[in-house]
Amino acid sequence: MFSTSVLDVPRPLIDPITSLVEALSVAALALPRPRNNGTIVLCMDQQQRGVHLFRTSYISRTTIHHIVRECCHVSSLHSVVLFSIRSVPPICPNDPFVLENITNTLNAAGLHLHDWVVIGAGGMYCPRSLVDPVDPWRHGSVCL
Repeated sequence: MFSTSVLDVPRPLIDPITSLVEALSVAALALPRPRNNGTIVLCMDQQQRGVHLFRTSYISRTTIHHIVRECCHVSSLHSVVLFSIRSVPPICPNDPFVLENITNTLNAAGLHLHDWVVIGAGGMYCPRSLVDPVDPWRHGSVCL
């Protein structure tokens, strides 16, 4: 189960982000209210410390290239965690293909996709759970 509470927000450039709950607590700082479709990008360095956080439009081929362009301006960037916000239920059958496209595009730019979390009406899930059940977090997470 979760080993941290959402109140334990890691400090940027200081505290490593070691669990999905910690990553969610950071992403919540940029969550639009009211919730609408979009993407929050959490950029981390080699030690998994947050170095940049920004919002962009909903995931698409164009959005991924915008994310790469934005990340090129961040020093010491190693990996990213994407949080897609949907106004519909979170699971979409096309997500495994989108995940592959995101991963390949980021890898081509020298970046690593640490995780992708989809937050939708009624819940959240990680598309990696449909294709690769390996948990990328040091402190395990439960994600459908």
